Amino acid sequence: MGHLALSALGKGLFSFVLMAVLAAICAVIIRGIVLLLARSRPKAPVVAPQLTVPMPKPVGEEESDIVAAVIAAAAHVVTTPHRIVYLAEQKRSANWISEVRARHHGGHSPHR
Repeated sequence: MGHLALSALGKGLFSFVLMAVLAAICAVIIRGIVLLLARSRPKAPVVAPQLTVPMPKPVGEEESDIVAAVIAAAAHVVTTPHRIVYLAEQKRSANWISEVRARHHGGHSPHR
């Protein structure tokens, strides 16, 4: 290594150590402030609120059409243009993955 490379390496190492020391000093100062503020406030018991999660109702055929239309409109506005080629309830079979893959790849060029 040349003199110039060793000088650059020394400056880089010095900068790294300096930033590490400054970060440690800042962390100690912030920790002190947090401890000071924690002692100055009276501790009140924290009670967690009861969480109630409403059960979703099953989506009917009419509602699924509305959901599909909203999703298509949102996708058109937010992302690059897409269009829905096929929309129906999927019936699972033994070879469902190959059917879905064929439908997906066929949707890329529906005009061929």
